[in-house]
Amino acid sequence: MSDHGMRISADGVSVLTGADKDMVVTSKLSMLKGSLSGSGVVSVPQNGTPQVVTIAHGLPNIPMVQGFWNDRDGDVFNPGDFYPLPVYIFGFGGTDFAFTLEADATNVTITFIADDFGAGGANIDFKYAYYIFIDKGRL
Repeated sequence: MSDHGMRISADGVSVLTGADKDMVVTSKLSMLKGSLSGSGVVSVPQNGTPQVVTIAHGLPNIPMVQGFWNDRDGDVFNPGDFYPLPVYIFGFGGTDFAFTLEADATNVTITFIADDFGAGGANIDFKYAYYIFIDKGRL
């Protein structure tokens, strides 16, 4: 069954005839096989002050990361829904939200900013979850 697998080609390259090196993804080559993950809650003031969550990953490279968030208490958003990171929401209920997710050679950083432009809203508790993808064969 060696003719089974997955291939996604780059623009302008046939997935049927293109070389493996011209594929965006091919199951013939190393793919993401596992992840480190975690979650937490961060209390974010609505005055524009960034709240930064830093996660040390301990990997020898800059990893691919994925993150999600929700409004834990339902103060602004439905607490039953999780949303992907990053996100920028302008003017929702009079508040701007900017949540980012970044990775470097040492850390994964999630930054939460909410700004209600002086309306004096209470802090919002956001729950977050992250996944740091790794190739376990290279550790």
